[in-house]
Amino acid sequence: NAKRIAEKYKDARTFFFLGRGVSSATAYEGRLKLMEIAYVPSIAFPAGESKHGPI
Repeated sequence: NAKRIAEKYKDARTFFFLGRGVSSATAYEGRLKLMEIAYVPSIAFPAGESKHGPI
């Protein structure tokens, strides 16, 4: 399963994480881990604020 997901996103240059409510913290943590471990640029936003952010 993880191998299939890695294969799907291996060429992505940027990741955008969205979370709603309590899941906002999960989105921020996912962004942090991806940037710390893989040095991949990524953005995290609460879902309700995403339309006013970088989109």
